[in-house]
Amino acid sequence: MDIYLLGLVAIALLVIILLIVYLTSKVNDLEKETLSMASRLQDAAQQSSTAQGPFSGMSGQTLWDALCGSPPSNIDDARLDEVRQRYEPVLVKHIQSLFWEGSTDGQMGASGTPKNKQRINTQRGSVESWLPQEACNAIYQCGMDSVNKSEAEAEIVRIVLDDVSASLFAKVGLELRQPFSEQLMPLVKDPDAPAT
Repeated sequence: MDIYLLGLVAIALLVIILLIVYLTSKVNDLEKETLSMASRLQDAAQQSSTAQGPFSGMSGQTLWDALCGSPPSNIDDARLDEVRQRYEPVLVKHIQSLFWEGSTDGQMGASGTPKNKQRINTQRGSVESWLPQEACNAIYQCGMDSVNKSEAEAEIVRIVLDDVSASLFAKVGLELRQPFSEQLMPLVKDPDAPAT
């Protein structure tokens, strides 16, 4: 009877050991699957946030068209308003860049055709900016004229620059707070002139 009892205990221990090995294996498999799933979810979330970015994944002419009234179907009005507010510094930098390019070319006596696409760096990252070619040409020409025209003709250049800039801001639904002529072509007051 002792042999039978020892045999039963040995078989029970063997079954318990096999059960522990089996359960440990299943727990390890479950842990691996959980980590894998968590990694996939994290990658998907990261790709989604990267793809979206501050401009909802839009750039170039697509971004311009969306802000001018033809947004993609997957972007709601609230998100479009957020994008619009983030777009303002991009538009300002693009206009300034075109003006300075024209100014530099004007100083060197060169003339060229400005590109309507530019890579603009912002605090939230880099984005490709696109503007209509006619506006780019007009802003570039204002830059050239700012160094080549007389002071009397400079007022016309200021007006053109302000009109083109205001038009671009209006098209994307933004308010132009300060005329670009004040930033890019400030009036120099004659120290000998009488105060008015």
